Amino acid sequence: MCRFCSRACEDMAALRDVPAGSPSYLLASVDGFRILSDNAPLVPGHVLIVPDEHVKSFASLEPARLAAASQLVDRLRDAWTDRFTHPALVFEHGTGGHDDHLDCCLDHAHLHLLPSAVRIDGWFSERSVPLLSRVTSLADLAGLAGRDHVFVWGSPAGRPGAVAPEAGWVWDADGLPSQLCRRLIGEGQGDGIWNWQDRILLASPDEYLDLINANLTAATEALAPLDLRAGASV
Repeated sequence: MCRFCSRACEDMAALRDVPAGSPSYLLASVDGFRILSDNAPLVPGHVLIVPDEHVKSFASLEPARLAAASQLVDRLRDAWTDRFTHPALVFEHGTGGHDDHLDCCLDHAHLHLLPSAVRIDGWFSERSVPLLSRVTSLADLAGLAGRDHVFVWGSPAGRPGAVAPEAGWVWDADGLPSQLCRRLIGEGQGDGIWNWQDRILLASPDEYLDLINANLTAATEALAPLDLRAGASV
């Protein structure tokens, strides 16, 4: 069964040998979307936004659901900007639905949101990766459901050649490696352990619990002004 379709995505014990009663990855449930701690956070405040329905990417959501996701992510980006020193970066490595070509590792849509000073969009333009679209809202992903793509959305302020104060990009992901965005962010911040499996398995149980607890604390503080509660729909 898909990890994100089950409760396994909320349970540390599904990935690590951790003590009974260890905290859940789940931070909140909002209108059919779960906000989860990333299970291998790159920085404190690294969360995933996951739709309850099994779709391959956010671009595959029905229009009304994509509009709801866009509103939620807008709220989260504002909250993260208020809480953290660095602006919120959002990314997704989405599959177009090819069961034998899952470059995003998991075939259930999940957006990453984290505070980051690292800008990764330049990597794609420097290598002439085909640009599918520029976006100013998550809702602009509509129409890309059949394409393998990488979506990156973050403020390019201060970056030479920035096209707008707020902009996102969608590139063709055909042939791009799994976990590319994680690698670019990890390398950009001098962190050599960007692979999520390595980040989990190379830590001792106590180190892993410390990592997740720090992430849960940071994300909970960022979410607090939005008054969202784990397990509740608002």
